[in-house]
Amino acid sequence: VAPSSRVLSGRFLQDEIFTVRNYLAEYRASWAVTGCSVLADSWRDTQGRTLINILVSCPRGTYFVCSVDATNAVDDATYLFKLLDKVVEEMGEENVVQVIHLF
Repeated sequence: VAPSSRVLSGRFLQDEIFTVRNYLAEYRASWAVTGCSVLADSWRDTQGRTLINILVSCPRGTYFVCSVDATNAVDDATYLFKLLDKVVEEMGEENVVQVIHLF
């Protein structure tokens, strides 16, 4: 018998959030030694919106940071710079070895 939705959205969800946060903390700690790469890739969804996926890669693996709707800003170099600059700051400028974008 499967657990109820209350249990799944309560205790089990909180346990998973705790596990993932600890896992990501280990990733971040490794960046001081190995560095990391910020990856940005754009694509269009079925509604024609341009979305940019931001990921961080290091020797321990790659993880998804966020997805941004850039439909109205994909040709705006200043917007793209500010977006990537914000991500680099969040990851720690001293940890980022390179930024790779595929637009």
